[in-house]
Amino acid sequence: MPAVLAVAPIAQAKRLHSATSIQVRSALRQPTQCVALVKHSISGLYYATVSAIYVFSLPQDLRALQAYAPLPVSIINAVFALLHLYGFVDTCIPRLRRRLALPSSNVLLPKLPLAVQLSFFHFVDVSCQSYQAYRMSFYLVNRTASFGFTALVALNCLVTPWFLLIQHKVARKALVLLASSLIGFVVSTIFPIFVFLIPAAHFNFINRSLRNSPTFLTGGILASRYAIVSSPLDLATKTVLQASSLFALRNLVHFVGVLDSPSMSDVPSSVSLQSLVSPATLSHGRRKRPILTYVAFNLVWGTTLLVISVVSNFHRNACPDTCLLEIAPWFDMSCQCAAFELNCAMRNISGDTIESQLGSLQLGRLLVYMDIRRCSIPNGISTDTLAPFQQLLGLHIAFSNMTQWPREGAGLPESLTTIQIRYSNLTSVPDVLASVSPNLVYMRIESAPIASIPDSIHLAWANISSIALNYLSLTQVSPVMASHSALSYLELRGNAISNISLEFQRQLSHQIKQIDLTANALHEGPWLVVQSSVWLNLGSNSIATVPTNFDTNLLASRNVVLDDTPYCATTAGVGCRPKCARLCDDYMIGNLRCDWTCYSEACQFDGGDCNAFGFS
Repeated sequence: MPAVLAVAPIAQAKRLHSATSIQVRSALRQPTQCVALVKHSISGLYYATVSAIYVFSLPQDLRALQAYAPLPVSIINAVFALLHLYGFVDTCIPRLRRRLALPSSNVLLPKLPLAVQLSFFHFVDVSCQSYQAYRMSFYLVNRTASFGFTALVALNCLVTPWFLLIQHKVARKALVLLASSLIGFVVSTIFPIFVFLIPAAHFNFINRSLRNSPTFLTGGILASRYAIVSSPLDLATKTVLQASSLFALRNLVHFVGVLDSPSMSDVPSSVSLQSLVSPATLSHGRRKRPILTYVAFNLVWGTTLLVISVVSNFHRNACPDTCLLEIAPWFDMSCQCAAFELNCAMRNISGDTIESQLGSLQLGRLLVYMDIRRCSIPNGISTDTLAPFQQLLGLHIAFSNMTQWPREGAGLPESLTTIQIRYSNLTSVPDVLASVSPNLVYMRIESAPIASIPDSIHLAWANISSIALNYLSLTQVSPVMASHSALSYLELRGNAISNISLEFQRQLSHQIKQIDLTANALHEGPWLVVQSSVWLNLGSNSIATVPTNFDTNLLASRNVVLDDTPYCATTAGVGCRPKCARLCDDYMIGNLRCDWTCYSEACQFDGGDCNAFGFS
């Protein structure tokens, strides 16, 4: 009898503990299901969208973003989208859980105590998150957002480990899983949505003219490069974060959905979270020195992350006022300019040479975009001066007196993806462009007295997907251009081209998406390239007729443009529009790029696009 009496308090304590576990699970079940539905919905759409971006993006665009292993990464994102779809259905239909349950920490690490399992997975999360925070410091121009990301990782270090000291196993596991899932959700999904997807959607569906904004372009490219996988280590850490956040949520949903069945008379009427994490509840954890050591390590690491981020973002050396945007990489207090703009006329600089303005000691070595305006630079910019900028993606030179640009040393930086030389005195393609990096995707040469371009140079441009040779003095189109399999966008506005050969049209029609032949000397259009998927601008040419089998619906839809032609002058109701000037189309006005051909009263002075250049 005494033995029975001795066991009774233990049995009663176990029943009370079991009853408390039920109450904890019951209290967390509905909030967890709400969190799961929201997270699975948003995450599923996000990963499906990212997978689609990889699948449908042009190869040259992925090349410009330095995307790593696009096909495997698209498959991985598609798998995560399907897993979140499963999670959504599983949350709505609980009976599927036993059939389709994802692996839990007990399955992955079956022989380790629960606290050690949770600590291990938390350590993996924090390691990957810390790497991503470090990597982000090289890509984000918004310092507040960069600091916010690091602060969230630090919060994971400073708060979550304390839950490991809770003696009540159910409360401990539930709180750690909940914190891991929520922080992982923000880090791997919510943050990329705000810094990458929303700006990308704004550009693609609301304002395409933003491509001509140096600040938006620089910030957008850098954010895209952060969001897009760029290396094996980046792929590994992103995948671990995504998987960890998903599995933590699924384990939590399953965990709070499992109820024991003691007598309801044993179940307390309410359970206080404060009581679960009270000193009495934590007392057992105090005796677990390894866990306490892990908590202390996280406190030190979280504080270190905060200090590094604060110093890097808010206590840096100032950049010169020619720097439009800058980034704040960790462990480097020097200026790291991302977007540079120099207007020599507005700064009263002669501009014959501008090398003194482009020192890597002044601007750092992580420059992404360089915009040179109204500087004489008759010999261009020394390629030796540009050599330190091996992250340079865009180089734009407008309104110069450039007559030549000799190649020195290794030439332009290999990283360059975009180059524009507009309004210069070049009479031939400069030597620096006679051979280009395979990374070069977009090239624009405008408003220069260049009469011809050798085929050898066209061959060197075989990998370029967008070529604009506008307002030159070209009289013919090289047949070599049509053989470029990468060419998707071709502009030859304002030249003196009178004929497009049939062979050129046949070859070009296979891959071309846009071709602009406005204001040339054409009497016949390149009708073989006309199709619903191709945009063709033939405005301001001497075209009086179209083929008998020509679909005039293409004029109404503006797939084919014949504005300011004899055909439009004699044919009513075919979708033609008036033009303010022969060399100016309406889409060029107010597109954030200064087009001198539109800078007139009739064309609203280019909608203010030239105001920032200082013209009066």
